[in-house]
This record gives sequence, structure tokens and C-alpha cells, in this order.
Amino acid sequence: MAMDTRKRFNEKIVVVTGAAQGIGRGVALRAAAEGGIVVLTDRSELVHEVAAEIAGLGCGSPPRCSPIWKPTPEPAR
Repeated sequence: MAMDTRKRFNEKIVVVTGAAQGIGRGVALRAAAEGGIVVLTDRSELVHEVAAEIAGLGCGSPPRCSPIWKPTPEPAR
């Protein structure tokens, strides 16, 4: 018997790291399509494009996007 995955993540919060590209992007898109409330994190600004893509799917709750903090180097003395 096959598992029904159409709404496997319905109303669940799914945190996806590395969501801007590759496997992370695919996981984020699939989780959203299956009803998940996705929180996207990545060091790349491309994560905002993935958030817009998910919002355009009309899957339900809009994605939350949280770029990973990058420390700024201290000036040389």
C-alpha cells in the first residue's frame, strides 16, 4: 500500500536550511506543495526568489524567509 503524501505536511512548520538552491530548494517547494508552513534559511540572497516562487504557487500560508546572519569583519588596525 502506497503512502498518501499529498498533504503530508498540512499545517506543520517545516524549517528548510540551504533553501536557496539544489536539494534544499526542492525540499522547500515540495513541503509547501504538501501543505507545510515553510521557513526558508540560506546564506544566499536567492532564498528570497524561492520564497516568491512558493508564494506564487498559492499553496496556503506564505513562506517565511530568514537569511542566515553573516558577521562583518572588523577593520584592520
